[in-house]
Amino acid sequence: MDKKQRVMRKRLQHEAQTHMRSVRAKFMKSFSCSEKVVKQ
Repeated sequence: MDKKQRVMRKRLQHEAQTHMRSVRAKFMKSFSCSEKVVKQ
């Protein structure tokens, strides 16, 4: 049980990290697009 909990916690942390990374990438993409529009 203890080992299972540890594996689940690791998996949750990994999913959270990948989720944050994708959200940040989307945000940076939209931010750079809006920045280009402002410069023109």
